[in-house]
Amino acid sequence: MTDLSTLRDFIRQQDAFQQMYAALRSSDANSHIPTLGLMRAARPAVISALVEAHQGPILVLTDRAKHAHDIAEQLLAWSPGLQVLTFAEPNPILYERSPWGQDVLQARMKVLATLYHAPEQLVIVSSARAVMQGTLPQRIFDAHVIRLERDGLLPERQPERLLMRWQQMGYGAVPVVTEPGTFSHRGGILDIYPMNSDLPVRIELWGDTVESIRAFDPRTQRSLETRRQAVITPAREALPGYGPQVEERLRSWFDEQQEAYRPTNDAADLIHPVHDRPLLESGLDFPVLEFYLPWMYGESTSLLDYLGPGSLVLVDDWSALADTVADLEEQALAVKQSYLENSQLPEDMPLPFITWGQLADDLAQMRAAQLGG
Repeated sequence: MTDLSTLRDFIRQQDAFQQMYAALRSSDANSHIPTLGLMRAARPAVISALVEAHQGPILVLTDRAKHAHDIAEQLLAWSPGLQVLTFAEPNPILYERSPWGQDVLQARMKVLATLYHAPEQLVIVSSARAVMQGTLPQRIFDAHVIRLERDGLLPERQPERLLMRWQQMGYGAVPVVTEPGTFSHRGGILDIYPMNSDLPVRIELWGDTVESIRAFDPRTQRSLETRRQAVITPAREALPGYGPQVEERLRSWFDEQQEAYRPTNDAADLIHPVHDRPLLESGLDFPVLEFYLPWMYGESTSLLDYLGPGSLVLVDDWSALADTVADLEEQALAVKQSYLENSQLPEDMPLPFITWGQLADDLAQMRAAQLGG
């Protein structure tokens, strides 16, 4: 890939750029969102220059996943080595009860986990569909973070209780840990792959004390460097530990589903909602758990809520973003009506997405700018 960092540094030194950035820094929340009037071809270059000048995360919002991918790719040409993360779109359409996909879950949770560590340089690129999807509230995310210190005591004092907490956080038990979001247990050794970690970690216990923490190679399983601590963040937006209260809230709907259920032993039968009920009751992980996000936390939260006061939001094209969100809202309402007519949704299902009105209000409270004219 071509390295354009020298040209990026030249852009940063220009008076026009310095004036633009000074205006961005001096702009207050609740003020009018300024328009930079940049041509599309110039936007990745200016974003990369802003990254070098700005201390704090930068979120780039665009209308479509393809545009998000293109921007992320171009940023790496302008700033090789820059941490650029894509906030992925869930695979199902809104209101659809289908798996999001493991790659999507991992990509989204890596963004939230990375923001938890408050990096000084980070670019997140998100499409409209990705950012409007309701997510895990930050306060609940923070409450489920587990820190393990070398020579320290286990938070739960018992390995079995710690493993249960990991499961409630969305980590899956596997024989061998090779992917983020999984863990294994062999005697006094716990392996886990945190969501934003570059490598999985191996935790060796002596009773209820953490004797050592080492990174290890997921391919060879060989231990590598010693680490002082391991920070374990939630592995999915729908936490399995909230399953029992969701089942309780949907008890009458599940009763109706059970009454109408006629086993057919075909593929449709295997994915019927009645099979979700015992999994929710038991607080277990399962592929369509994210469908139940709207009932889990009692509040509507987006990626924007994870951005601190030092963050900067850049909207690629405001009109295109607004139009895309409006189209997705319209599509969602049509899907909802169809599902309601076929008794595939509870009548009182909370909105699974953030409306354009709420997104626009949230953006108005942040340091933000429109890249296009």
